[in-house]
Amino acid sequence: DRRERLQKKFEETSSRVSARAGRGINPQLSQSAVGMWPDAVSPVSDQFNHFWVHGTTATANKDIEKTTRLNPTFCYSAHGEAFNINKTAFPVGYHFAPAFTPLVFDPAGPITDSAMVKAKQQFKAGCLAFQASRKANSIIFRYFVGDAVMFCRALALYNKTKKPQTGEFKSHWRATPIDLTEHTTSSPPAPDSFDVIECSTLAMKLGLFNLLLVGQPLLKKSPASQSVLYTEMLLHREISTQIFWKRLWSNVPAVGLLLGLVPRSYLSLFSSTSNAHMYTKAEEFPLFTERIPWVNPTSGDKHTNSESSNSPIFFESDDLARLLFDVYYEMVSYDTTSPERAQRLSPAELQATSDPRFTRETFAMFVAHVKARTRPIDTTWSKVMDFLDGLIAYHGNENSLLNHFYDLKHQLRLHGVLPLEETGQFRDRVRSTRLFSEWPSIPRLLCIVLIVPSAKMDPLRERWSLEPSPRLVCEYGVDYEVLDLTHSSIHATWGKCVLVDGSDNGYVIEEDPEGFQGKSDLVVSFWTDTEMVIPPGMRVWLRLRDTPHTIAHFKDILGPKLQLFEARIPDRDHVLLLRERPMGLSQTQKANRYTISPPISLLGDEYQVKGEFKDPKDTIHSIIAHVKINSQSEKEQLSQVKKAVVSQIGPCSLELTFGTSKRVLRFPYPISQTNIRVNVRKRAYRIDVTASISNPIETGGYP
Repeated sequence: DRRERLQKKFEETSSRVSARAGRGINPQLSQSAVGMWPDAVSPVSDQFNHFWVHGTTATANKDIEKTTRLNPTFCYSAHGEAFNINKTAFPVGYHFAPAFTPLVFDPAGPITDSAMVKAKQQFKAGCLAFQASRKANSIIFRYFVGDAVMFCRALALYNKTKKPQTGEFKSHWRATPIDLTEHTTSSPPAPDSFDVIECSTLAMKLGLFNLLLVGQPLLKKSPASQSVLYTEMLLHREISTQIFWKRLWSNVPAVGLLLGLVPRSYLSLFSSTSNAHMYTKAEEFPLFTERIPWVNPTSGDKHTNSESSNSPIFFESDDLARLLFDVYYEMVSYDTTSPERAQRLSPAELQATSDPRFTRETFAMFVAHVKARTRPIDTTWSKVMDFLDGLIAYHGNENSLLNHFYDLKHQLRLHGVLPLEETGQFRDRVRSTRLFSEWPSIPRLLCIVLIVPSAKMDPLRERWSLEPSPRLVCEYGVDYEVLDLTHSSIHATWGKCVLVDGSDNGYVIEEDPEGFQGKSDLVVSFWTDTEMVIPPGMRVWLRLRDTPHTIAHFKDILGPKLQLFEARIPDRDHVLLLRERPMGLSQTQKANRYTISPPISLLGDEYQVKGEFKDPKDTIHSIIAHVKINSQSEKEQLSQVKKAVVSQIGPCSLELTFGTSKRVLRFPYPISQTNIRVNVRKRAYRIDVTASISNPIETGGYP
């Protein structure tokens, strides 16, 4: 019986969660009590335990006896009909402070000392307010069920192409593509940029850097918007700074300039949300939740406008490559974890080695984002990539950088960082192989589809019920080469590949709704360079990524390579070579779907960022404004003055004066008021103004 099966699963989960809850207190559950948090910690934790024992927030026995039906939101999700609820589920979205504060009056309802009663009062008040808003037609809700990162990518791609069929998958393990047609044709049309993006605690599940990378392009660029993206992170008091840097994969100034977002509290030393009350029991509860508002680093300067925000930031090619590599190196630092290192890691760090929070595509997206915001000085972008390739080659034996090198290069082509077109040398090489002899034209990139028989996934089914937990990667290679090439940028779906009638070798996916627990094969796909599959004897296989967890649990079952399935490239029963990536709903993903953003106008002053590269962290040191003097009258004034002077008029702004002329210099990051240097270059008709970037405790920047 379906109901009995779900009820049994609930009781099993309830028993485990309530047993764990009974052994201690979870201080994060009551953080909405704010200043009354010390008084709320114990009673709210008791109510959490009660919630999981009985499956309801009701506390009176007569009310508990009436709750005989399972909550449907506990039983249905993207995994179908299965009890798949987070083990910390609890009504924490309500304000518990009124329950522990001696109020005279509360508009939400009668005075009470029960957090759950107060939550129900607020829920009722919220429903009434919502009904009034709907009646007045003053509020619109739009829903998307799927992966948040993939949705943001699809929306950003639509903003560039205006094509609602985005070619993005809806979520991992699903073939359904994201189609925004309904949202774009609605009245009023759905927004494509936002004043506020609320990420809540998604950073802990999806990765902080991922959310910043896909969220920044969706924030409104108008200064009047004061757009902001919020994240919440669970940190440890004693090592909170180290954890933050590790999740950011860089330092704040570098991320602020390259990505375009910084923590507002870092710049201003001010936050509208305080966690000071949680320090009253620091020894007892070392973990705390930090809510971080992320903003454009120049958004608080009134002299910064939408025009200046479109000005590119200039770098020396090697400086930019070094900053990019620092992010890449931190990103992949857990890719290979030696047994010696594993022994030094905490349980949380060990778990982090298995979390699928990034692929090489993540870094390629970041590089494409940086390319749109920056310009190399006196050279082309290819020079930056040459420096980056050199750094990867130099550190190639660390963290399997060489194994993943071609995966990264292919993703850089897909995202428009490297050219996608075929060269004459490329065409000559691929034409000479029998593999593509019948193809009328051969693309630079092709999609490899590996069809893994369902039975090969049984070792994972024995340990997980809803979806496989360890990260899967694809590799290919030949027996006569030592180096196997690893691809982490893969997508997998349960179902079968079906040839489209009348198409030129086009395939789509018919998805199995039963997913991991069904009997269908696993369809795995990834993009690669056509040249990579030419060598004779090429094999492709699916395996688990090396982590201390997977090695400990699967080495004896799957062997030292943790291999689940292998096939040779010519095996048409298990390997397909396609021009377009198959998806569900009769759609495909094209290699050239990412359009190149138009180059930022180079008119106006240039702002060159200078890096300082020294251990333990490379960082940004200063920014140089190259002020070009173009008008004849200003050139004559410049030739006559002995010096030019500057004064700071905003956190990111200086006023430059020479003769009777004045210029407002708008820097892309807050600058320090001290050690500003002005160099007048009369022969070049240029003035260089060098300013150090501002640190939070220095004079200058934000007050």
